[in-house]
Amino acid sequence: MKNKEATTWGAYQDELWGGGCGRFIHEIEWINNNPDIESMTEIGANQGFFSYLVAKQTQVKKIIATDYDRKAVDVMYQRLKKENLNCKITPIVMDFVWMPLESLKKYRSDLVVANALTHHLLLGQGMKLHVLVDQLAELTEKYLIVEFMEYGLNQRKEDLPKWYTLDNFLEGVSQRFSVLQVKNTAKGRTMVIGVKKE
Repeated sequence: MKNKEATTWGAYQDELWGGGCGRFIHEIEWINNNPDIESMTEIGANQGFFSYLVAKQTQVKKIIATDYDRKAVDVMYQRLKKENLNCKITPIVMDFVWMPLESLKKYRSDLVVANALTHHLLLGQGMKLHVLVDQLAELTEKYLIVEFMEYGLNQRKEDLPKWYTLDNFLEGVSQRFSVLQVKNTAKGRTMVIGVKKE
Protein backbone atom coordinates (compact mmCIF):
# COMPACT_ATOMS: atom_id res chain seq x y z
CA MET A 1 0.00 0.00 0.00
CA LYS A 2 1.28 3.43 -0.87
CA ASN A 3 1.57 5.96 1.95
CA LYS A 4 0.12 9.20 0.58
CA GLU A 5 0.38 11.15 3.81
CA ALA A 6 2.88 14.04 3.70
CA THR A 7 5.69 13.76 6.25
CA THR A 8 8.62 15.95 7.30
CA TRP A 9 11.28 14.01 5.35
CA GLY A 10 9.20 12.07 2.82
CA ALA A 11 10.41 14.08 -0.19
CA TYR A 12 13.92 14.90 1.10
CA GLN A 13 15.82 12.78 -1.44
CA ASP A 14 13.68 13.49 -4.49
CA GLU A 15 16.41 15.64 -6.06
CA LEU A 16 19.14 13.05 -5.39
CA TRP A 17 17.31 10.44 -7.45
CA GLY A 18 17.11 12.98 -10.24
CA GLY A 19 20.65 14.34 -10.14
CA GLY A 20 22.92 12.25 -7.92
CA CYS A 21 25.23 13.29 -5.09
CA GLY A 22 28.96 13.87 -5.56
CA ARG A 23 29.93 13.52 -1.90
CA PHE A 24 28.94 9.84 -1.90
CA ILE A 25 31.74 9.07 -4.38
CA HIS A 26 34.30 8.96 -1.55
CA GLU A 27 32.24 6.53 0.50
CA ILE A 28 31.57 4.25 -2.48
CA GLU A 29 35.29 4.20 -3.34
CA TRP A 30 36.19 3.30 0.23
CA ILE A 31 33.65 0.46 0.32
CA ASN A 32 35.03 -0.90 -2.96
CA ASN A 33 38.55 -0.81 -1.50
CA ASN A 34 37.41 -3.05 1.37
CA PRO A 35 36.18 -6.30 -0.18
CA ASP A 36 35.41 -7.83 3.24
CA ILE A 37 32.28 -5.64 3.40
CA GLU A 38 29.46 -7.91 2.27
CA SER A 39 26.59 -6.40 4.29
CA MET A 40 25.55 -2.87 5.27
CA THR A 41 22.99 -1.20 7.52
CA GLU A 42 22.12 2.41 6.71
CA ILE A 43 20.49 4.51 9.44
CA GLY A 44 18.48 7.52 8.29
CA ALA A 45 18.41 6.15 4.74
CA ASN A 46 15.39 8.28 3.80
CA GLN A 47 14.41 7.16 0.27
CA GLY A 48 17.45 4.88 0.10
CA PHE A 49 19.51 6.66 -2.54
CA PHE A 50 22.86 5.89 -0.91
CA SER A 51 21.87 2.26 -0.33
CA TYR A 52 20.83 2.08 -3.97
CA LEU A 53 24.28 3.34 -5.07
CA VAL A 54 25.97 0.78 -2.83
CA ALA A 55 23.80 -2.00 -4.27
CA LYS A 56 24.59 -0.96 -7.85
CA GLN A 57 28.26 0.03 -7.57
CA THR A 58 29.88 -2.16 -4.89
CA GLN A 59 30.38 -5.79 -3.87
CA VAL A 60 27.93 -5.48 -0.94
CA LYS A 61 25.38 -8.30 -1.16
CA LYS A 62 22.89 -7.48 1.59
CA ILE A 63 21.68 -4.01 2.65
CA ILE A 64 19.26 -2.98 5.39
CA ALA A 65 18.04 0.59 4.79
CA THR A 66 16.17 2.14 7.72
CA ASP A 67 14.41 5.41 8.48
CA TYR A 68 11.78 6.51 10.99
CA ASP A 69 9.86 8.50 8.34
CA ARG A 70 7.21 6.10 6.99
CA LYS A 71 6.60 8.12 3.83
CA ALA A 72 10.32 8.14 2.96
CA VAL A 73 10.56 4.37 3.48
CA ASP A 74 7.46 3.86 1.35
CA VAL A 75 8.96 5.97 -1.45
CA MET A 76 12.16 3.91 -1.11
CA TYR A 77 10.20 0.69 -1.45
CA GLN A 78 8.30 1.98 -4.50
CA ARG A 79 11.50 3.18 -6.18
CA LEU A 80 13.41 -0.02 -5.47
CA LYS A 81 10.56 -2.14 -6.80
CA LYS A 82 11.31 -0.63 -10.23
CA GLU A 83 15.03 -1.50 -10.05
CA ASN A 84 16.59 -4.88 -10.70
CA LEU A 85 18.63 -5.28 -7.54
CA ASN A 86 17.86 -8.95 -6.83
CA CYS A 87 16.38 -7.97 -3.46
CA LYS A 88 19.72 -6.70 -2.12
CA ILE A 89 18.00 -3.92 -0.15
CA THR A 90 15.50 -4.44 2.66
CA PRO A 91 13.67 -1.18 3.56
CA ILE A 92 12.66 -0.96 7.24
CA VAL A 93 10.78 1.66 9.27
CA MET A 94 12.83 2.05 12.44
CA ASP A 95 13.22 4.79 15.04
CA PHE A 96 16.92 4.43 15.83
CA VAL A 97 16.73 6.76 18.85
CA TRP A 98 14.36 4.56 20.82
CA MET A 99 15.63 1.11 19.81
CA PRO A 100 17.01 -0.89 22.77
CA LEU A 101 20.61 -2.03 22.23
CA GLU A 102 19.58 -5.68 22.31
CA SER A 103 17.05 -5.10 19.50
CA LEU A 104 19.65 -3.46 17.26
CA LYS A 105 21.73 -6.64 17.06
CA LYS A 106 19.37 -8.28 14.56
CA TYR A 107 20.18 -5.50 12.08
CA ARG A 108 23.96 -5.87 12.49
CA SER A 109 26.11 -5.82 9.34
CA ASP A 110 29.75 -5.51 8.33
CA LEU A 111 29.27 -1.76 7.89
CA VAL A 112 26.92 0.79 9.46
CA VAL A 113 26.36 4.12 7.67
CA ALA A 114 24.78 7.32 9.00
CA ASN A 115 24.90 10.15 6.45
CA ALA A 116 23.47 13.59 7.31
CA LEU A 117 21.85 12.23 10.45
CA THR A 118 23.86 12.74 13.62
CA HIS A 119 23.18 16.49 13.87
CA HIS A 120 19.44 15.72 13.96
CA LEU A 121 19.94 13.17 16.72
CA LEU A 122 22.41 15.17 18.82
CA LEU A 123 20.94 18.65 18.39
CA GLY A 124 17.32 18.05 17.45
CA GLN A 125 16.46 15.05 19.62
CA GLY A 126 18.96 15.57 22.44
CA MET A 127 20.65 12.20 22.05
CA LYS A 128 23.92 11.93 23.98
CA LEU A 129 27.00 11.33 21.85
CA HIS A 130 28.10 8.26 23.82
CA VAL A 131 24.64 6.72 23.40
CA LEU A 132 24.71 7.42 19.66
CA VAL A 133 28.15 5.84 19.30
CA ASP A 134 27.16 2.81 21.39
CA GLN A 135 24.10 2.23 19.22
CA LEU A 136 26.10 2.56 16.01
CA ALA A 137 28.61 0.07 17.43
CA GLU A 138 25.79 -2.41 18.05
CA LEU A 139 24.87 -2.25 14.35
CA THR A 140 28.28 -3.19 12.96
CA GLU A 141 30.66 -6.12 13.10
CA LYS A 142 33.50 -4.08 11.59
CA TYR A 143 33.15 -0.62 10.07
CA LEU A 144 31.44 2.76 10.48
CA ILE A 145 30.86 5.60 8.04
CA VAL A 146 29.27 8.66 9.62
CA GLU A 147 28.93 12.31 8.60
CA PHE A 148 29.55 15.25 10.89
CA MET A 149 27.53 18.30 9.87
CA GLU A 150 29.60 21.32 10.85
CA TYR A 151 26.76 23.86 10.77
CA GLY A 152 24.23 21.78 12.67
CA LEU A 153 20.52 22.04 11.98
CA ASN A 154 20.15 25.71 11.10
CA GLN A 155 23.34 26.19 9.06
CA ARG A 156 24.56 28.79 11.57
CA LYS A 157 27.61 28.07 13.72
CA GLU A 158 26.64 30.81 16.17
CA ASP A 159 23.51 28.81 17.10
CA LEU A 160 25.49 25.72 18.08
CA PRO A 161 26.34 24.63 21.62
CA LYS A 162 30.04 24.84 22.46
CA TRP A 163 30.37 21.05 22.72
CA TYR A 164 29.23 20.52 19.12
CA THR A 165 32.62 20.42 17.39
CA LEU A 166 34.38 17.97 15.10
CA ASP A 167 37.05 17.35 17.75
CA ASN A 168 34.44 16.37 20.35
CA PHE A 169 32.60 14.26 17.78
CA LEU A 170 35.80 12.39 16.88
CA GLU A 171 36.61 11.89 20.56
CA GLY A 172 33.18 10.35 21.06
CA VAL A 173 33.48 8.10 18.02
CA SER A 174 36.94 6.98 19.14
CA GLN A 175 35.49 5.46 22.33
CA ARG A 176 34.18 2.52 20.26
CA PHE A 177 35.97 2.90 16.91
CA SER A 178 39.50 3.46 15.71
CA VAL A 179 39.22 6.39 13.30
CA LEU A 180 40.71 5.48 9.91
CA GLN A 181 39.81 8.51 7.84
CA VAL A 182 38.43 12.03 8.27
CA LYS A 183 37.62 13.83 5.04
CA ASN A 184 35.74 16.99 4.12
CA THR A 185 33.43 15.90 1.29
CA ALA A 186 31.34 19.07 0.81
CA LYS A 187 30.85 22.41 2.52
CA GLY A 188 30.14 21.75 6.18
CA ARG A 189 30.22 17.94 5.76
CA THR A 190 32.93 15.70 7.13
CA MET A 191 33.05 11.98 6.44
CA VAL A 192 34.39 9.91 9.32
CA ILE A 193 35.34 6.27 8.78
CA GLY A 194 36.21 3.94 11.62
CA VAL A 195 36.80 0.31 12.47
CA LYS A 196 35.15 -1.15 15.54
CA LYS A 197 37.37 -1.76 18.54
CA GLU A 198 37.43 -5.25 20.06
